[in-house]
Amino acid sequence: LSDLLSVEPVSLEELRAHLPPSTALVAYLVTPGAVVIWTLVRGELDVVRVAVSREELTALVVEFQQNLQRIGPVAEASEALYQILVAPVAQRISGIPTLCLVPHGILHNLSFAALASGGRYLIEDHAIFVVPSATVYALLSERPPPPRIERVLGVGNPDLGDPAFDLPFAQKEVLNLRRPFPTAEVFVREGATETLVKRRAPGHELIHLACHGFFDPRNPLDSKLKLRPDDANDGDLTAREIFGLDLGASLVTLSACQSGVSKITRGDEIIGFTRAFLYAGTQSVLVSLWRVNDVTTAILVKHLYRNLGRFDKAESLRRAQLAVKAYHPHPTYWAPFILVGLP
Repeated sequence: LSDLLSVEPVSLEELRAHLPPSTALVAYLVTPGAVVIWTLVRGELDVVRVAVSREELTALVVEFQQNLQRIGPVAEASEALYQILVAPVAQRISGIPTLCLVPHGILHNLSFAALASGGRYLIEDHAIFVVPSATVYALLSERPPPPRIERVLGVGNPDLGDPAFDLPFAQKEVLNLRRPFPTAEVFVREGATETLVKRRAPGHELIHLACHGFFDPRNPLDSKLKLRPDDANDGDLTAREIFGLDLGASLVTLSACQSGVSKITRGDEIIGFTRAFLYAGTQSVLVSLWRVNDVTTAILVKHLYRNLGRFDKAESLRRAQLAVKAYHPHPTYWAPFILVGLP
């Protein structure tokens, strides 16, 4: 599994073997003067080059993300990014239900679901999942599929000793896991410890962590999920510690602030929570790209898990996002979460 830590090339034939006809693979390469976009649709590979400077693209993504975080105007940047990243391949992916996106550089921190043309968002026409690289997609596809989701672990709103850190809606979303999953094991407040997560997470198909998360841009492996400390652990579950876990989960949901933000290395390797959980044996990880609203997150999670019995994870997320969007149209509320891994 070392390839999950370093990007190695994968053959086109391997990708064709793993990619179902209902899924289009869209891979990006950001160069100094252009974005190169590869599409693999029903076995046919195509490539287009879009003239745009790396500086212009970066400025657009940063503006878009900042306005999403502050609930500001996003229509102009959303449309501009759509025209660069989606419009050139729109005809190729038309009618394909699911998109497997392989971002590059700054695009790893972009919510593609919130890109729109003429007011219609990409998520309205396609379920979306993201993989760090084509190699990681192939490796994940070769793993034995995890069992059907039956054993569920929910941990949330840990008591950190300061009411300012309390997350009452996170606690509610964890307790509500017992609605779609009656046998779910749930732990909140004093029970939401780092020690418990390390001991109980292995052996569960769905792991839901609803807590504060902090990304460390200088030392990404020190990024941490804040849980309750005890005599055995300090309460900071770091990305470095997650790498050492032995998980076999179908899905890990990180309902935490900016859990999906990662540092991009020169080799376009992703260091952060997502790569850590994938390396630890998880099939897919649901993470957020900006500070989430705990009320709408609880609503989204409720719809997501309700859908899982009938649809795959990518389509379940799409339907959950659209359910939130119907009442809270600004993408700040429904677009922070991305599914990384397999659908």
